[in-house]
Order: sequence, then C-alpha cells, then structure tokens
Amino acid sequence: MPPPIEPIRPAATGPDCRACRRERLWRHIGVVTWASFLTAGVETMFFFAFFDPEMLGMRDIPQAWVANRLAGYTFGFFVFWAFTFCAATLTAYLLQAGHPPVDARTGCPSSTEP
Repeated sequence: MPPPIEPIRPAATGPDCRACRRERLWRHIGVVTWASFLTAGVETMFFFAFFDPEMLGMRDIPQAWVANRLAGYTFGFFVFWAFTFCAATLTAYLLQAGHPPVDARTGCPSSTEP
C-alpha cells in the first residue's frame, strides 16, 4: 500500500517566510554566479583557442596599454563572465516571474477568473 499523500500546507507567514525568501534568494544568486562562471570559463577557452590576445588590439590600442597575454585572457574572462551573468540573471528572473500567485489559505495557485 503506497504511503498517504500529504496535503498542501498553506504558505508560511511572518519571520519564517522572510527567512525562506532570503535563503531562496541567496541560493538563486549562488546558482546564477556559479553557472555564469563555468560558462565564462568555457567561452574563454574556445575564444582564445582561435584568437591571440596580443594580436586582437595590436593596431587599435596604444602601445603603452598593451600588457601581455595573461592580461588579455583575464580581461576576456571577466567580459565573458559579465555577459553570461547578465544572461543567467535575466533567465532566473523570467523563470521566477512566470509563477502564478499562491493563495495563502489553500497553498494552490489563485485564479483571477470569477
């Protein structure tokens, strides 16, 4: 005989609810940051497998600004990380925005229809 299904509990209120939201927010921030970091690492490897950082700005950048390859790799990684962080943040926001409001009494999505 299968175990009984637990009823849906109403949404928490008060300080516990705020703590849950704060924990969920930090979890989302961690996931977005880690995913964008890993993606930026892969993007950096693929991009710099085909392009040499010293050759990219050879004619455009003043000679005093040209550092070395390591500076080019570092700058490229942080640029890729910034772009992927923005994309992952937007994705997380759009996924969160798609959830319908929940009725506090029943714990089910509330409908706006009469």
